Amino acid sequence: MKIYRIAEDIDLDEEVEEIDLTNSNSWERDNYRWHCGDYTIDNDNPTEQFEVYFNKKYIDIVDSFDEAMSLAEDHKNGYVDVQEKKEITPYDIIESKFGYTNDPKKAGYIMADGRLVNLNRPHIDHRAVAADGSTKSMQEFIADGNIRLSFQNGYAFFDIKVQPTYAQKNVIRSILEEASDGAEISIDNGLSEYDERRETYHGSDKAELKRLESYPDVSSALGEINAFYNGVKHSQLSRYLSNSVWHKVFSSNVLSDLQFVLSPSSASAGHKMVYIDVNKFDPLFSKETDFYIGKGGSGNSIGNRYDRFKEFLEEGIPIEVSQVSINEDMQIGFGNGRHRYAVLRDMGFDRIPVSMSDESIERAKELGVL
Repeated sequence: MKIYRIAEDIDLDEEVEEIDLTNSNSWERDNYRWHCGDYTIDNDNPTEQFEVYFNKKYIDIVDSFDEAMSLAEDHKNGYVDVQEKKEITPYDIIESKFGYTNDPKKAGYIMADGRLVNLNRPHIDHRAVAADGSTKSMQEFIADGNIRLSFQNGYAFFDIKVQPTYAQKNVIRSILEEASDGAEISIDNGLSEYDERRETYHGSDKAELKRLESYPDVSSALGEINAFYNGVKHSQLSRYLSNSVWHKVFSSNVLSDLQFVLSPSSASAGHKMVYIDVNKFDPLFSKETDFYIGKGGSGNSIGNRYDRFKEFLEEGIPIEVSQVSINEDMQIGFGNGRHRYAVLRDMGFDRIPVSMSDESIERAKELGVL
């Protein structure tokens, strides 16, 4: 029987030596690669899959050596052709090789949706998620919104290059609460200049490294992260943090982690941040039928503001509290923020921070809504 090799540079009528590419004895091994004629099977990739090449041209990637041999045979017989090699991303490697964990001590990254990548730390290097295993590719993965994490022996380290999401902040909070020996938080805004010689990105001139003592002040730490990404200067930091509050538990059914701040207009007007009792406040607000927003944004909602605020919550950006007033006739009104209030109410929060003047606070106490 004659076997004909399929190749652009070979005359198809040229008779060649018969080779059974499905027989492992036909292949010679060199570390992570096997060779047989013009065919190569390469297992030197982080996914632990097998890439098949013909004359250095990529054919495909498969899950086992037996499949790789069969693929080479199929190519030789003309059933498959070479193609552009698919780029293997860190996300591909995580899904196919590492997966996820609920144990932050084993985790190497906090994904944008809050999932923890299982690198079985400290045994596997953070660079293992990169196809080329380089620091450069690892840094680019972090700059894509993934937080590098190391949490060992009570000490936590976070490498953050993008404003953390709401889900990531929840994870950061829970880890900091367990960080009995303290923590370091490296924060930067994206990637800066690339150093060809060192094959790494430099930190920007705005980069900061925050060292936190044992059992750190979690609220202040998260507040400083928000301050960094909202352009708050160091000279304004103490005022920024004093005008903000972190909410963790709103009710027995809702566990959240949101930062609320006074708006500039509320702060300049001397308003104070107070907590309203939703179960007592909402029935009174519902009497204002021209302004009341019902469940799910029904009633007198404006456009898509209700849905837009729900999307805004996912970005992890500090929330300016709603401005509430109560007049001499004990009527409740909103200077702004009634859509914000309605969304938080529908999410199940039984206490919501709002800003009020001193006069409105006294009337709110009379109504029993604080």
